Amino acid sequence: MGVLGPLLTIVFAWLLLDEGFSTTQMIGCALVIAGVASVSRR
Repeated sequence: MGVLGPLLTIVFAWLLLDEGFSTTQMIGCALVIAGVASVSRR
């Protein structure tokens, strides 16, 4: 559940404010999801 806040912020900024969504942000999102998944499995 901790991963939803930052990801939703990026998605809403992209949808509502017409902000850019770069490759670097996509990689960052993937790393956050992987980190949260790794920690939550323990």
